[in-house]
Amino acid sequence: MASKLVKFSVDLSEAFVDDLDGNQRFFKYEDSFNNSDGLRTSFRMYKNRSDDSFRISLRVYGAVFNVSGIIRVGILEEYDVPPTTVTPLKERIVVDRVFVEETETISVKVKLEVVVDDALFDLGGPTAAELLADSTEDTTDVTIVVGNDRLKVHRGYLSMISPVFCAMFAHDCAEAKSGVVNITDFDFETVKNALEYCYGKNTGVKSTLEVVGMLRFADKYNIQTVIKRFEKALASKINNKNFCDVVHYAWELGRKKLISKCIDFFRQEHFNITLTPAFVRLPVAVREGIIQGAVSV
Repeated sequence: MASKLVKFSVDLSEAFVDDLDGNQRFFKYEDSFNNSDGLRTSFRMYKNRSDDSFRISLRVYGAVFNVSGIIRVGILEEYDVPPTTVTPLKERIVVDRVFVEETETISVKVKLEVVVDDALFDLGGPTAAELLADSTEDTTDVTIVVGNDRLKVHRGYLSMISPVFCAMFAHDCAEAKSGVVNITDFDFETVKNALEYCYGKNTGVKSTLEVVGMLRFADKYNIQTVIKRFEKALASKINNKNFCDVVHYAWELGRKKLISKCIDFFRQEHFNITLTPAFVRLPVAVREGIIQGAVSV
């Protein structure tokens, strides 16, 4: 059974106060479980309308939690958080009346324990690749041709994930009639990896250049899920070795969020990047844009 001890303190004199439908919220503190699938919690404190007290509530995500603990105000005053069960997405008040000055510090120490119900099942979901692997019928109806290599796919599935493929197969195009799509601007491994990923297959560990190649394929065919996932992965692993490959892709395709991440990284690491051959080989517009972005406030 997963459990976690959450501890945090808030100086109310510095706490951000906002107004939600007439409720003054004095803080919001979020925490997540390591190595968990979406398990997280959110503590919030609101001012009660009836008197000068406050209430502290908890919202949980991903599972049912048992909760217990202590809330301290300043040095002397304590409030028990009695054992209670909190269900996902429903905000539960854990302490309804806490008296505290808006200049004091409030400390929360709460144990969270995931409730395991043996009668409940997290079944997940099969990938397209799994379902097709167990099928006894060959339902492929399109052949992707890259040079001398061939890849059999499903026009219906490609149409669902890509508006470009959808238009290609829906209209009176040569591909719709022949069931053959010729790709000349990507190598076979890039096409194969990108499409197998779309089907849910494990394509293994990839280098930055391989990821960028698959991203360019996804961009051409407007496969948004791949774009979002891969760009998030690149943004999380920018380093001195792959910086130029990442920024070149981001700049060329106008990926603002990724460009911003690259600029932030360059601002910290420019002395290790600017004199490298890879940086010199970047297009002049990219180099100048990165430098200008890094020095601007």
